[in-house]
Amino acid sequence: MKYLNTTAIKSFVICCQFILLSSLLMAQKNTSSPYSMYGIGLLQANNFNSNAGSGGIGYAWRPSVYKPLIYDSLARSNASLNDRKTNYINPKNPASFSNISLTTFEVGAKSFNTQFKSDSQTKQDNNSGLSHFAIAFPIGEKLGLGFGLRPYSAVGYEYESSNSVNGASSTNKYEGSGGVNEFFLSGGIEISKSFSLGVSTKYLFGKIKENKRVIYSTSSASSFFNTINRDETIINSFSTEIGLQYFKNINSDYRMVIGVVASPIDELNGKHNKLVATYTGTENLEKIKDTINLTKDESIKVPFAAIYGTGISIEKIGKWAIEFDYTYRNWAENKKVNGVYFGNAMNFALGFEKFNEISSFGSYLKRMGYRFGLHHNTSLVNIKGVDISETGLTFGFSMPLRKSFSTLNFGIELGKRGEDKNGFSLEKYMNIQVGLTINDKWFIKRKYD
Repeated sequence: MKYLNTTAIKSFVICCQFILLSSLLMAQKNTSSPYSMYGIGLLQANNFNSNAGSGGIGYAWRPSVYKPLIYDSLARSNASLNDRKTNYINPKNPASFSNISLTTFEVGAKSFNTQFKSDSQTKQDNNSGLSHFAIAFPIGEKLGLGFGLRPYSAVGYEYESSNSVNGASSTNKYEGSGGVNEFFLSGGIEISKSFSLGVSTKYLFGKIKENKRVIYSTSSASSFFNTINRDETIINSFSTEIGLQYFKNINSDYRMVIGVVASPIDELNGKHNKLVATYTGTENLEKIKDTINLTKDESIKVPFAAIYGTGISIEKIGKWAIEFDYTYRNWAENKKVNGVYFGNAMNFALGFEKFNEISSFGSYLKRMGYRFGLHHNTSLVNIKGVDISETGLTFGFSMPLRKSFSTLNFGIELGKRGEDKNGFSLEKYMNIQVGLTINDKWFIKRKYD
């Protein structure tokens, strides 16, 4: 009875936290990049506390130190204190959830600091908010489940241009906001001593608002009315991701893991609202004069890229691991919208982690974990024959909390996106991510009370 009461209280607390954090995540602004105006916006890195500092790798991430400590009594009795490590949630491959041995709760926050440079003009911008939150727990020795929420894409741009037609001068103002969030429910099971299979069901939802205003100068206002073009896309769609991991000891000191994932969905379900009208007054106090076009709740299919990924990792058992990942995002066919091509994209990532040694006696620096990585992405977007690529360098560390398996995690990414020529914008950014990982035996029933 005491166990059930404690579990019920913890479950209630988790539900309250989930609702609160969901509200905060959906209300935040995640980007100010002009490149977010294309498609469903700028895709957000799927980085949790374990891979934010290691280049975003994860398809083959399956540290051998997680499992034996809880369920393998022989390994636990023979293991040194240095073998006791923190469990982390790996969002990159659902097959990895079978490796969870402790109930694990993760929450992370991120600060986006970006410098934009275009046509000899430079500006700075900063956005902060939640990067993710999730919980995972084991069910027996071979099965693990988890769920969580994270931003999937972000839209946040604002710019203007001047125009003159038939002697009438005007200013075109463009702005966009919103994005798509992802709620996932993942499970992984060990189907043999060397294979784990996982499935993740994802619910993608969100709202993207885009406005274009044509504002005529005072001298032209007597002949022309200002116009507003409002587009609102509401996404509500499901996708499925399948993952597989193969793991094998090379010898008594080294271990290899190979991982693959596939998510073949190529379109999202959504609704579209549109208003084109002339108006009088100012932007903040506009009064619609004539409605030119009005569309409400139009069912649409939003183009999306199928995702395929693979990775391989080598682990010095209980000490460190290094991994290389490759991701391919495939469109069923190249699409062109307003001079912009949506094509295929690739991502290459390399990451290294030295595992933390929570129970080690000695210096605190030895008990910490360290991560390094790099990645290069080619973009889905091709503008005027130019692919908008992105390159980043990452590093991070984990700080164990006293008398627990929990850690405070830090990750820093330095990178650049785009280029400063032919009217494009070069973005140099520094992303700082701070996350808390809590490990406990929640939902694991004790044999003796």
